[in-house]
Amino acid sequence: MFRKHENCTYHKKSVLIAENTKSIVTKKTESIINQVNAQRRLDIEKKNRKRLIPIIQTIRFCGRQQIAVRGHRDGGRIGLEEPEKNDGNFRSLLRYRANSGDSDVKDQLIYSGGRSMYTSSFIQNEIINTFSHLIQSQIVRNVRKSCQFYSVLADETTDISQIEQFSLCVRYVEDQSYKIREDFLTFIPVYDVTGAGLANTVLETLSILGLDLKKMRANVASVLDLLSKQRVNANDNFKTLYAQVKEITAKLDIKEEIPRVCRLQTARNNVPYNTEEEYYLRAVYVPYLDDFCNSLKEGFESHKETVASLQHILPEFCTKTDFYSLEAAFNFYKEHLSHKEVVQSEFMSWKEK
Repeated sequence: MFRKHENCTYHKKSVLIAENTKSIVTKKTESIINQVNAQRRLDIEKKNRKRLIPIIQTIRFCGRQQIAVRGHRDGGRIGLEEPEKNDGNFRSLLRYRANSGDSDVKDQLIYSGGRSMYTSSFIQNEIINTFSHLIQSQIVRNVRKSCQFYSVLADETTDISQIEQFSLCVRYVEDQSYKIREDFLTFIPVYDVTGAGLANTVLETLSILGLDLKKMRANVASVLDLLSKQRVNANDNFKTLYAQVKEITAKLDIKEEIPRVCRLQTARNNVPYNTEEEYYLRAVYVPYLDDFCNSLKEGFESHKETVASLQHILPEFCTKTDFYSLEAAFNFYKEHLSHKEVVQSEFMSWKEK
């Protein structure tokens, strides 16, 4: 009797319905309605992505050709007829594309709803920012891949809205071609225009971008300029620094003291002072800045002749001089070069070219 019932058609259908219901309840299978809605959602997403392609291509074209995107007006629908006033290169290029036989763009401009046009300034800015992040990430990858070191070029400017900002570029040697590249990274709004504030802004930005600060080689002239300004404004800068030190010593319950001094002992810092702050300013802070600036000057002044002689490798100079003009550079790098005769032969061959 049970086997007869088991082979009945209505029993098989009931078992199938029960299994489907159980799968839906336990979330193993989506219901028919959800499956239809999911497929419809995928179709809509695919259609919307297809609509975005010409928008992205047009903005990319404007960027590569370095032409402005917007015109006198940049809102509303884009008609197929030429407007009375210029509505910008972006809208004109889409209109030209639609009138030149691109049926997808034409249908989008004619039949799309207001929220599915994807031509508003908001969408344009999002696409431009996405391009910016992609290019920036590629430059950072190139710097990481290229070599062990890089340098940063920063210039303080003011934009049209009178906001102080840094234009930040990176200089590095390309991995494959061994050519020196200078690539723009970003604009940075600047709120602290002091030397320390600008330096902190650059360091924070490089850290956010993911560049290794240990591989950065700073411009010595910029460092000297910053230290010189610190030296000129030593009194004001030290007041701020000393106030921070006093806060730390107060928390640690450390008393401000001056080392024992003696007027007759020349080995000690016997500078005249009235307060503890004045003593440490004259005995520690100012001498440290002076010594650091002098060490930078002495360390890099000695390489002036070497750097000057290196320029004679360039075609502009090598045809007008002889190998002996490279003597200083050769002596500096001789541990990394072949014999002097080999280098001289290479120089003469390069000169003949």
